[in-house]
Amino acid sequence: MKRILLFIFTIGVFSINAQDLTSKKGENYLPESGDWAIGFDATSFLNYAGNLFNAGAVAPQAAEPIIPLTVYGKLFTDDNQAFRATLGINMGSNTESNGSEPGLDAGGFLTGSDVNNEIKTSTSFYAFGFGKEFWRGNTRLQGVYGAEAMLLLSSSKTTYTYGNSIASIGESIGDDASRVTEMKDPSSFGVILRAFIGAEYFIAPKISITAEYGWGFGFTSTSGSTTTTESYDWDDMTTSSDSNQGEGSSSFNISNELGIANGMLGLMLHF
Repeated sequence: MKRILLFIFTIGVFSINAQDLTSKKGENYLPESGDWAIGFDATSFLNYAGNLFNAGAVAPQAAEPIIPLTVYGKLFTDDNQAFRATLGINMGSNTESNGSEPGLDAGGFLTGSDVNNEIKTSTSFYAFGFGKEFWRGNTRLQGVYGAEAMLLLSSSKTTYTYGNSIASIGESIGDDASRVTEMKDPSSFGVILRAFIGAEYFIAPKISITAEYGWGFGFTSTSGSTTTTESYDWDDMTTSSDSNQGEGSSSFNISNELGIANGMLGLMLHF
């Protein structure tokens, strides 16, 4: 926290008109009642700017985003207070080849051609947050404090697709056969209630760098992983599918970290 606040104070020292709240064009530096704001994680920008002057320079570790890949928004209900919201919707899917093998007909005999197997991995992460913040200060450097609640959801699964049916595999070896068709990693549900304190410095009219540090408590519930297997009974010549789920878990903690990064630097645009 000391390093990210020092970064903001350093900007203030090198600003020529740090105490002037109006630009030469008459534009207000600070937001006003009714203004909106949208913000992004500033860590990538700082890493890029640092590398312009010193190869390998990176932002301080404490500047990692509270929740990665999220967008922050604000609505000012007064000149010195605002509602704030956090939104992160991240989904991904990847399909790759898992090799090929000789093709089999229903009786388990070779067809003379190869078939392909595939692995598909899907992941999702959702973050929703809402809170209230208050400002304090008479210069372009503003103190910020408040509280917010966050809801986090995540899940992932891997699906296996085979070119040969499980029945043809069983017939080819003359015995029972089984294989995994899907694996679901533990899905998580989390709730975070946190207070935060920090600072926001306006480097230009309605454009600011913000730094904050949080403390609060969180609850996380995680389901057990699930494995789905398909089987072939050679004696009965029947195919079946079965799913086995492991045990889940839950946790509760009070901390300034809550299992996520402990601070953030953000770039805010007000309009």
